[in-house]
Amino acid sequence: MLARLRQTLVVLASTGALLACATLAGIEAPSDGDGATGAEPEDASLVVDGAIQTADGITIAPSALTLPGIRCEEKQSSAITITNNGDAAAPYEVILSQNQTFSLRGATDGIMKGTIDRGGFVLVYVDAIGSAPGPQSIDVVVKVGSSVQQINAKVDVLGGLLAVNPTLVDFGEVQQNRESAVVPIELKNEGNEQISVTGVAGLTSDFALSQATVIIPPNGTATVGATMTVGQASDVVREIQVTPQVGGALCAPAPALTLKGKRVSQDVTVGPLTADLGDFDCGVTPTAQAAIGVTNYSTSNTATYEAKLLSPASRFKIVSGGGGTVPRAANTPTPSKVDIVVGANTIGLPLGELDEDLEVKITAPSEAVATRIVKLHVGAYGAIIEVTPASLGGFRVNETKAFAIKNVGNARTCVSYSDVINNGFFIEPDDVLLPNVNNDLWVQFAAQSRGTYRYDITIARMACPGGSAPICIPPPKASVSATRSR
Repeated sequence: MLARLRQTLVVLASTGALLACATLAGIEAPSDGDGATGAEPEDASLVVDGAIQTADGITIAPSALTLPGIRCEEKQSSAITITNNGDAAAPYEVILSQNQTFSLRGATDGIMKGTIDRGGFVLVYVDAIGSAPGPQSIDVVVKVGSSVQQINAKVDVLGGLLAVNPTLVDFGEVQQNRESAVVPIELKNEGNEQISVTGVAGLTSDFALSQATVIIPPNGTATVGATMTVGQASDVVREIQVTPQVGGALCAPAPALTLKGKRVSQDVTVGPLTADLGDFDCGVTPTAQAAIGVTNYSTSNTATYEAKLLSPASRFKIVSGGGGTVPRAANTPTPSKVDIVVGANTIGLPLGELDEDLEVKITAPSEAVATRIVKLHVGAYGAIIEVTPASLGGFRVNETKAFAIKNVGNARTCVSYSDVINNGFFIEPDDVLLPNVNNDLWVQFAAQSRGTYRYDITIARMACPGGSAPICIPPPKASVSATRSR
């Protein structure tokens, strides 16, 4: 959740001025009201000297939680104190959505709950671990008695984060006694501190990388070249995984790089035999393309080939080079080559990592006739929102209830919840929805006039720090209704 519920009132301690952040929102006027206008809720809360004070006599401190900065993989903690100065024991519940940086110490499924005796207090510890570089933040929901508050927790994380693109280099078929073409590999530091790549672990004589050591500044890149080395033909596909060796603090282990290829004796080769077009959001038509080369090393024979996608409802398309001839090589060191260029269609459902086969048939010369299968890949990402139940009703005045809202897609998104004047409800303004993590949409019935109130809450994607994926299917509306009789 990104912001406090709108019934919160903020006191500026330095000036003593009271700023009303509460806005009674809605569309419909009450069906049988007495004409009174909305006012601040009866349980309005105050933020005084950095602590939240509720009308029930509860103090929550601090009102915002800033943890000391940490480096990657380091830990830091801070506490929220909930004090009961009211007239009776108060039940409490503290909720923190699942995420990679923050957690509630001792919580079960991100929830801590219990009862605070009159005059007592409880300490709730928020733990942070440096798992991603940069500023990290989350809202902690605190429910005490009839009050629902949000405490923003934040921490700055320092360190590097190495990304490798591509993570798979498939040289396909490489003619024996020849070195493959060079494939560039991008190394990117997505962190905020410099890192140095000092080598790779796991490299064998079948493959080579052009550089052993590179220094990469924050948000900088470096490029190394990969080749399959000279060797004899074999029925065995050579495949290894190598891991960059990195100096400097990393917020995640260095990703592995896979190198693979097969040395062959025939004059007509196909490669690569895998093509990853990348990851894209739903609704996007990718511009990325991949080239599958048909190479003819023969100086005496022209080669012919044909290519087709095997899926009847393919997510991919052949852009060019779907069939034809490959001229004979001009000379022994210089083969002829024709590319089959493939792309992806507009990204739709289902979401996920999607694979299909491209069939390439070499039809001439007779000694080179063969069929090769090229594996095509694209990632489809986005958010799909579910809300249960479809409606909530039967509120008491000032009662808070919650819808269960869940992103069943595979990408993080941020959403806003509609709220308009005089609908009789206070509605939580917005949320960060991680994939397959349960969240709550809080609603309080706060009508100040007699009548029956109904409102349909619209859920919409919004921009937010850290990125917000598109919602692939229009989200459902959440309906609320309640009656104030006096």
